[in-house]
Amino acid sequence: MNDIYEKLDRNLYLKRFIDDPKEELDSILAETPLTADQLNIPDIVNNSTFTTQVINNTTITGASGAQTATFVVGPSSNSDSAGYDYVTDGVNDQVQVQQAVDALPANGGTVLLREGTYRFDAANGEDGVSVIFDNAIVRGMGYGTIIRAMDGAGITPSSLFSISGNAALVDMQIDGNDSGGASCLALVVVSGDNVVISGCFFSDEVAISTGTVVINGDYVSIEHCFFSTITAGIVANSGNSISISNCFFSPTNVGTGCIDGGNLFVSVTSCQFVLPDLYAGVAIFGVETATGNTILVNGNVNGCDLFSSCYTVDSNYVDCGGTFTADTGSYVVSAATNVSNNYIRGGKLSAFISSGSVISNNYLLGSAAHGIIVANDNTIVSGNRIISVGQATTDTYYSIAISTNADHCVINGNVCTNIAANKPKYVINEGSGCDSNIITSNVATGGVTGQINIVGGATVSANNITA
Repeated sequence: MNDIYEKLDRNLYLKRFIDDPKEELDSILAETPLTADQLNIPDIVNNSTFTTQVINNTTITGASGAQTATFVVGPSSNSDSAGYDYVTDGVNDQVQVQQAVDALPANGGTVLLREGTYRFDAANGEDGVSVIFDNAIVRGMGYGTIIRAMDGAGITPSSLFSISGNAALVDMQIDGNDSGGASCLALVVVSGDNVVISGCFFSDEVAISTGTVVINGDYVSIEHCFFSTITAGIVANSGNSISISNCFFSPTNVGTGCIDGGNLFVSVTSCQFVLPDLYAGVAIFGVETATGNTILVNGNVNGCDLFSSCYTVDSNYVDCGGTFTADTGSYVVSAATNVSNNYIRGGKLSAFISSGSVISNNYLLGSAAHGIIVANDNTIVSGNRIISVGQATTDTYYSIAISTNADHCVINGNVCTNIAANKPKYVINEGSGCDSNIITSNVATGGVTGQINIVGGATVSANNITA
């Protein structure tokens, strides 16, 4: 065995190779291959215990002595159900899934849900949760694994899954079954830290009120999920470092919103939203950052904002579509701090952007009413391209509207042109009570009554191009 360890001594091996490479290569080629006993490799062909462990994914002891496990759950109707650890029958299937979760060792493991439909009712006492788990992965087989609330008006679980922490829910459909008479308060509740939800398809929960996914924990990631025929999407009640990325939202209608970040540290990145009629809701509310998302609006937006109370709204593509009717109180972006590098076009809106500390480098095309509303003091509006606002009614709206009593704002370097049939009253308008603003180096053309309207005695307007 000393020769074996000598070969594993990298420094000694390199020295011998450098001193006489031909001799060393000849000696390697002439060596007798080491046996499995010498290398202490288990015989996985003839060792039935080891082979069974690998094939069935049952308990395997690692080098540290810790144990992990995978238990397989599936419907009795599947052809290979005899090999499952737990078999479901289509009634209260949450019982077998919970049993599999509870059977995992203390340091965790995986419950694999095979293809088929699993019908859940409340099973865990007064909390009304179907399946509770932590320190584990519950994984489906993709679209073929369907978790569905059982039929019937009396089926009212508070949630189908409750995740306590250090866990993942992966690759399955989760169906609230509102059409079948069930009434879930939420589909998934996250009540702990370090949780991943990935590759899940949420659907048929139009009656939900608290949220399709409700988050009460830190370090939560929701990724590559699909939300369809829902009313309330992801709701963060508490927690920080919450990431929502690469998800697709196609709700029946937006009531409480697609994403409610609760003014917490929530990031929404690279998601797509295809939205129908929006009434009295907000598509994305109270998140830290909304970056690189795509929003397509196919209906009305009466009284609804697409982004509201977000800190940063950056590099999003928004197509509001529809005819040019100015719906009261509807904005693409409302009450955000930094609004930059967005492309926004068309739609039934009171304005594209309403308020913000810094509004810069946005491309705004074809608003029904105003382009940008400056609602607060000390706002910077710079480098925006604003084309053809006021399409609902000519000689009424403004490309940039500085609201009443907004002072100490900088409006600089914007290009505002109006080439459509309906045109704004003024391109840049300072409202009553405004003063001490700086309006410089803008291009402002196409206003009916005028191009730039200044009311403040201390406001500076200089180097603007108005013809």
